[in-house]
Amino acid sequence: MHTGNLEATEVQTKRDRHEMVMFPWTVYRGDKNWVPPIIQERERLLDPDQNHFFLQADVALWAARRDGRVVGTIAAFIDHRFNDYLKQQVGFFGFFEVLDDHEAAEVLLGTARDWVQQHGMSELHGPINFHRDRERGILLEGTDCPPPMLCGHSPPY
Repeated sequence: MHTGNLEATEVQTKRDRHEMVMFPWTVYRGDKNWVPPIIQERERLLDPDQNHFFLQADVALWAARRDGRVVGTIAAFIDHRFNDYLKQQVGFFGFFEVLDDHEAAEVLLGTARDWVQQHGMSELHGPINFHRDRERGILLEGTDCPPPMLCGHSPPY
């Protein structure tokens, strides 16, 4: 059981984004099968001034903090080109990383769900990191093996 104040705060500044980019090193500490992303590439991916995806999508980033310490991260987004092409109302979540903290995971997923609903979406799909060919899914088994290229890697919990 986790104690302390838990809240989801929006990631808005360059410093906040850097903290979000670096958080997986905490989650996967000691995991010999985790392949870390390239830090500069990940920072550009999450920077609205450097990633053209932000021109076609609404994006919100959050960090879950327990007593001020990051315990999880998530992005919620609406890809308007995807929805226009398929005539759907789908929101997505990605960049979902969380310590072994069920409450933090619930807060993050609930925050993403509420955000896409507030933006008129009827479904939430994920995890997917902005593009269907980039790090998607959660491992249900196989955490003891190296991940395939561009696929998600998740802790066993």
